[in-house]
Amino acid sequence: MAFAVVPQAERLSHLKTQSEDVASQIGCQVASVEGLSFQDPIADLAATYHVQFDGCSMGDEKLKQALALWEDMQGIKEVEAEAVVRSSEDTVKQDDPLRAKQYYLQTIHRDEACRSLALDKVQPVIVAVVDTGVDSDHPDLVDSFLRDANGKIIGANFVGKGSKGAADDQWDDQRGHGTHVAGLIAATALNAKGVAGVASCVPIKIMPIRVLGSNATPGSLTLSTYPGGTYKNMSGTSMAAPIAAGSYALVLSGLRKSKIERFRYGDVYPLMTKATGAGKFNKDDVVSQGVLDVHKLLVTARAKLVPEPQDETPQPEKPAPETPQEPLEPLVPEPPMNICSFQP
Repeated sequence: MAFAVVPQAERLSHLKTQSEDVASQIGCQVASVEGLSFQDPIADLAATYHVQFDGCSMGDEKLKQALALWEDMQGIKEVEAEAVVRSSEDTVKQDDPLRAKQYYLQTIHRDEACRSLALDKVQPVIVAVVDTGVDSDHPDLVDSFLRDANGKIIGANFVGKGSKGAADDQWDDQRGHGTHVAGLIAATALNAKGVAGVASCVPIKIMPIRVLGSNATPGSLTLSTYPGGTYKNMSGTSMAAPIAAGSYALVLSGLRKSKIERFRYGDVYPLMTKATGAGKFNKDDVVSQGVLDVHKLLVTARAKLVPEPQDETPQPEKPAPETPQEPLEPLVPEPPMNICSFQP
């Protein structure tokens, strides 16, 4: 929810009082009230707060009542409930506070793709984020890094000293671009923090590779992770690219039969350019002439690249046909032999 007219210094205490009022009217308790951190220039989200209730069952009618109470209160500009996504097995609560702001997940039909994988045995995928590095301490990314047996993040830096000979491990992001890209791909979902990465519904890990310094350039408003535990809107082709990369990783996880199985670029690329949904663009500007539909890509790739399982049930062997035998002729007894003797 967002405030409109309450002074900034009074917002949190004012909201806590209002939260207690709403909780008492719907029979719940206030679990937490906290502000969300953002990096400028997201001015419209600067006064956004997350309120969590517990001690009650929040059905549809109670939820409508709570929202109506909030909307009638002074200082509340906007209020919305956390989304609920239903899988084939159970109900999964989308509790990432900024999930509703990630319009691009709906545009590419990301949730449909995730639901279609609910019963599959998905395989791990590693994505190298080749950029300005990644913020290793961001709470929405800390569980998404590829790590060695000792828990150390696996990554490499090729900037500065790392460009002179062997790469070093100074890959932490000082610019923000790489962290934003990493969040679009793999920000942890369902952790009550920030946003959800495109491929966060499968076992994906990111490997930070720093190759860009202070001259990195970004490219329509995509919300993702940013250094310092914050979130930021950025625009451009370099924001569209990680959404496509995350989509590919999600599909690859669902296609693989093992973590080492590979698919050729020449087989997958034509499918990505044809698996499009909303939008019609000039082919000179956009090769696919549309917006990627990750669910359509998953369905198409399964049909084209994954062979139908063969029935391995052993079948009983059929007995060989009997060869007809010629009828035997009846035995005719030979006449007795006469033994004769001759005398000279």
